[in-house]
Amino acid sequence: MKQFVYILIFFSFLLFFQCNNSKIEEMQPEPVKTEKVDINNMLYILPTLENALPEFENKVDTNNLYFHEDDWRQVEFLPKDQKNMIEAEFEKIKDIYENHTEKRDSAFLGFKKLSVRELITSPVLIDKTALKILSGNNRFNGVALSNNQGQVKNGFSFASEGIDYYGQFDGNDKVKWFCIYNVDEDIKRTTTKKLAAFLKKEKLYLIDWVQMRVFDETNVEKAFQGEE
Repeated sequence: MKQFVYILIFFSFLLFFQCNNSKIEEMQPEPVKTEKVDINNMLYILPTLENALPEFENKVDTNNLYFHEDDWRQVEFLPKDQKNMIEAEFEKIKDIYENHTEKRDSAFLGFKKLSVRELITSPVLIDKTALKILSGNNRFNGVALSNNQGQVKNGFSFASEGIDYYGQFDGNDKVKWFCIYNVDEDIKRTTTKKLAAFLKKEKLYLIDWVQMRVFDETNVEKAFQGEE
């Protein structure tokens, strides 16, 4: 009789584990399907990128201007004496628009190639005090880029009258790079006048690389006011 009880218990346990195993099997997720992506079929959303990212330091200011690394130096101030190199970079970007744009039924999809800007390596080198005409009494914060730890070393940013500016000092009181990240739609005419005065005084262009546009003191006011 005892032997029969042991056999019954054994088969009960066996049945229990079989039932639970079947439930476990039912709960197992289906294998994830993977597909290979042909890198040659990938498209870029921008026609141009700056070749060199800045150096970073291991700290983060909560008030940093933060944006994607692809936007680094896409709209920047450059000395007028670098006009030839600016035009050379424009020629490379023009080739991307004309020969490497992917469309479907006339709808834009992306770019099959991009132009990496690497010709202009000389800094702007204007005095920090020259920014006063644009910054006013606004506080300087840092700059951080996505996909990069920390923040831009010697980077700075400030928002003034509807425009977000950012750049990088050379470690002293000279501005190495100076750029614009964003401009509000309802920007005031007094603001564009200050911008024109800054371009004239410092002998600078404002370059929009993606749109291949050049602004100086003669056209920046109309352009930013939407009067072009």
